[in-house]
Amino acid sequence: MYRSVQSFRDASHKAWQVVLYKRVKSGLVDSIHLRLVGFPGIVELSHPKNLQITTGTGEVWQAQDAFDQLSLPANVGEYDLREFMKQLDYNTSLQLNFPLKDNQVIELNIPPFAVEEWRKLVFNY
Repeated sequence: MYRSVQSFRDASHKAWQVVLYKRVKSGLVDSIHLRLVGFPGIVELSHPKNLQITTGTGEVWQAQDAFDQLSLPANVGEYDLREFMKQLDYNTSLQLNFPLKDNQVIELNIPPFAVEEWRKLVFNY
């Protein structure tokens, strides 16, 4: 497994751990997932709901919620980014939008330097 771990704050200043990881089995990429971890007891993500990704150029993508396949706590969301990362061929800012159980939608901005690290992780290992 190869991973990138960073922390960012959403629009309401809540901290999120953002983990992009790639699993490789027998030399082939098995999965590329993005895990979003909020503070336990403060946030509960709504599942199964897709993650909306908007690039700095306005392209909008949907990443499938992988929650059903995994046993994760309520403050964690995990999304399949394999197709998105295959198509993303430049470093740009990203806006991630995902719903909480209380019907709030979190907006999390990912800066270009983080996207650059993700692309290196996906394509260089």
